[in-house]
This record gives sequence, C-alpha cells and structure tokens, in this order.
Amino acid sequence: MGANAAAFASLLRGATNLSQCRWILEQLINSRYAGDIFLGNLALQMFGKLHGIGDARALFHRMAQTGRNLFSWSIMISALCRDGHHREALGCYHAMNLEGGIEADMVILSTVIGVCSALQNLCEGRKLHDRVAGCGLESDTVVHNALVSMYVKCGCLDDARAVFDATPTREKDAVSWNVMMAAYSSRGKFQQALEIFNDCLLHSVQGPDAVSFVTAISACCGLKDVKQARALEELSCSHGFLETSVAVQNSLINLYGKCASLSEARLVFDRIASKTALSVRAAVMEVMLRREEKFCHRFVIAFMLPSILMWCLGLVF
Repeated sequence: MGANAAAFASLLRGATNLSQCRWILEQLINSRYAGDIFLGNLALQMFGKLHGIGDARALFHRMAQTGRNLFSWSIMISALCRDGHHREALGCYHAMNLEGGIEADMVILSTVIGVCSALQNLCEGRKLHDRVAGCGLESDTVVHNALVSMYVKCGCLDDARAVFDATPTREKDAVSWNVMMAAYSSRGKFQQALEIFNDCLLHSVQGPDAVSFVTAISACCGLKDVKQARALEELSCSHGFLETSVAVQNSLINLYGKCASLSEARLVFDRIASKTALSVRAAVMEVMLRREEKFCHRFVIAFMLPSILMWCLGLVF
C-alpha cells in the first residue's frame, strides 16, 4: 500500500460521522485509488458502522464496475443486517451466488443463517444448513450457534437439539449451551433446560458463565423447586458469580421468592456487597407478593433510606 493509500485508509478509519466519510470517499473517487478494492471495502465498512445504509448501497453498486470481492459482499450483507434490512440481506446473498466466482465463507453463512432466524424463514434456513454441511462447517462454533438459534426461532426444537448433539463438545462455547437451555426454558421444558445445564457443568470445556446460571435459575423458577434452588445457589457461589454478578444475585432472590422461601431470599440479599436498585426491587417485589411486611421494611431501610439521604446531601452540597 502506497503512502497516499495508507493516508486514505487512516482517514476512513478515523471518520466519526457520515459527512466526513462522504467527503473522504469523494476524494478517493477522484484519485488514482478510485478502483482500489481494499479502500472501497473500508469505505463500505465505515458507512455500515455509521448506519449510512443508503451510502453503502450506492458505493456497493459502484464497486460492481470497479471491483468487488468476498469481503465486499460480507460487509454489505452485515451492514444490511445491522440496520434490520433482513430481506434485502437475503437477496444480497442470493445475488452473490448468482454472480459466480465467489464462495461464501463461514462469516457470510452464519450471518445469513441469522437473517433466516430473524425472518423465521425455515425453508431458506434448511438450505443454508445443507450448504454448511456440504462445506464441512457444521461443527464451527459460530455457524453451529447460528443454526441452533435459527431452528429455535423457527419453532423446530428437535432440529435445534439434533444440531446441538451432533456438534463435538470441544466446539461448544457458553453461547451454545445457553441457547439450548433458553430454548427449553422458554417452552416450559424446565427439566430439560436443567439437564443441559448439568451437562454443561460436567462436559463444557469453558464451563458455564453468568448467563448460564441466570438461564438455569430461570428454569428452576418454573419448577419452583427449593432443593434445586439451593443447589444452584451453591454452584453460583463456587463459580464466583454470587459475589460478582448482579443478574445472578437478582435471579436467585426472585427464585427463592417463587419457591416461597423468603428467609433464603433475604440471606442472598444480605450477601450482596453492593446492592443495586434492581436487587432491592427484586427483593421488595417478592416480599410484597408474599405480604411479608417485616422483611419488606428491612429491605427498604437497608437500601432505599440511605439512597434518599445521599440524594438529599447531593442537593445540599
């Protein structure tokens, strides 16, 4: 890359608004680098990031004459998805296939599978699954997660589970386990969701993350099983999330409330070092639903009163 080309690249990367990007593109078009695919792709990418989808379309069509490559199509499809133009993104993918000479990579395939998920287009989703399988990319973590999500969104839980089971455990990340858990939980299959969580604990290379625990706790809410709730609290503590994750803390308070075990909800609340408005709200709501006024007063005094006093001090000083 020449010095001037590097300068154009630096200017494009530094653009913070569409006006700047348009001005730089105008200078680029009037220079000897007008047909440079790398710089064209970079401008296309910046228009996408700045949500200038109209500018991105115009540049992409102009690049049909000056030159487009795999990255050009990938950037355009992603930009359309980012701005919610899912049908157009799918059309762009088909246009790429018709143009010939360009083979979709896993980035494009996973993006377009996400498009099918958003559109709940099962027919196109299955075609993409066949293509992925033919390319040997089915076990790729990103593609695998996109396929599972697509089948879940299209209401095909058995197909989602088949893809999940066919993927080697070493290729599954936390998202893989969480998507499958959430799919079961959202359909009232709480026990199956917890079975996936247990498999994650036993077999996952990375182990569960905070989202895994929140999802499992949510499933446990459906069962209202206080024994399971205590087990999840112990596990979240041993994994360090009870002390560090507000979402896990609030979910546990809510869970114990659903299990009508307010004394244990209070113990979780008391363990929270830095109480947030959300944790207080979770606790107070459960207490109020159970008409436990004594506990409710304690929660209010423990958090709300100090907050009000601090706010008043802020007004004074």
